[in-house]
Amino acid sequence: MRALMGIAAGGMRGDASSGQLRISGAGLSESFAFGGAIRENVILFGEYSIEALLNGSVSGAGNSPDTQESTATVLTFAPGIAYYFESRNLYLSGSLGLALSMAEERLNGGGVTNIQHDSNGGLGGNLAVGKEWWVSANWGLGAALRASFARTPEKTTGSAWLSYFAAALFSATYN
Repeated sequence: MRALMGIAAGGMRGDASSGQLRISGAGLSESFAFGGAIRENVILFGEYSIEALLNGSVSGAGNSPDTQESTATVLTFAPGIAYYFESRNLYLSGSLGLALSMAEERLNGGGVTNIQHDSNGGLGGNLAVGKEWWVSANWGLGAALRASFARTPEKTTGSAWLSYFAAALFSATYN
């Protein structure tokens, strides 16, 4: 079992009814992976991850002039594989699977309080590199860098929403 939590920066862009919309900023990142070794140093796992931009900046032709702030979130459910370089306890990890994205523009004024952009299922994944230090016979603590991406179809228009994130994370692994 491996848990990762930390900070992320990135963005989401896609076509809204009024044109191209871009949301960018900083936020939080986390993931949980469960799996097992298929051979020495090779781990197969299933992973749930979330990237969330909090109070992102909005730009593009699709931007409502009344937008005060925005959020963007991508959820990914994916199988993955990790390889541990045992002598240094470094690992490389990758996953590819189902992604869902959501974005919200919170407006100031008028009868509408927000504009929601939700997606159907699309493709998303994560690539990570990390280093861990053993703190007991079964627990390792460390740090990781992760790049995440997703391409999801917007529910109402079907147009593609593209998401991209980079994250710096703390890790805890139980072996």
